[in-house]
Amino acid sequence: MSFRSLFQDVREAMDHVHLSGCLKEKTLENLDKYVEKDPRVPLLLSRMKEVAKVFLATNSDYSYTDAIMSYLLELGGEDKVRPGRGAPGASAVPCAPRPEPVPRQRPWRSYFDLIVVDTRKPLFFAEGTVLRQVNTDTGNLRIGTYTGPLQLCAVYSGGESARAAG
Repeated sequence: MSFRSLFQDVREAMDHVHLSGCLKEKTLENLDKYVEKDPRVPLLLSRMKEVAKVFLATNSDYSYTDAIMSYLLELGGEDKVRPGRGAPGASAVPCAPRPEPVPRQRPWRSYFDLIVVDTRKPLFFAEGTVLRQVNTDTGNLRIGTYTGPLQLCAVYSGGESARAAG
């Protein structure tokens, strides 16, 4: 079997798993098993947003994105960074800084200036697709093409990178 044949088989299997929806379904059934949480991510995103615009562009639909991002960013209470994961204070260096508590009481969408789902990358970076707004209460797309200014905390579907950057 050639590497090309092996690549084609793996590619077809991955396409099937993605298109059938079973990959996302199985992931959502057992987030603890398939999604690794890092309690430093909320702090990282907060710091990034203090100095620059932060956006999320994903090929996934809103419902899946909402579930994953809620799992990663919206757990109640404070988590401490776990030692041994490259965290501050994890090294054996004397006087290393202690792990910072990471507040996790805000909606995941607040970590981003722009959120675009269903981007259909790489199409998003080329000619793009129709831009629509997502109703975050239902996950449904609003009727019609969105033509107004991009709004903070809104979620969009499709579109193109040139508009997102502008």
